[in-house]
Amino acid sequence: MAADRKVSVSPEDLLLIKQILSSRVAARIFLILKDARTLNINSIAMKGGCSNGVAVRHLKNMVQLGVIKEEWVGGTHLYRYNMNGAAELLTQTIRMMKDGGEDDRKQV
Repeated sequence: MAADRKVSVSPEDLLLIKQILSSRVAARIFLILKDARTLNINSIAMKGGCSNGVAVRHLKNMVQLGVIKEEWVGGTHLYRYNMNGAAELLTQTIRMMKDGGEDDRKQV
């Protein structure tokens, strides 16, 4: 994202971003979906190293923020990465946090 690019976020969006960034599991789930684009809940939980319930809780915040879309396809519940300004902001922030000198135990 260019340094001069502006993303408009509401106070509610900022709270959701804070909740996502404060959880390594949530950040991991976001990056997994960014790379895979679309996955079902079982795959997300398995790749994210958490239970389905924990994954759903984090995904609800991401859906509310608009960075993930929730869909039903052929009776299967799918989550899809939604490329937008908020998603790019979240991606760049997570990557900066990973590169910011935190020790390995705190890495996403």
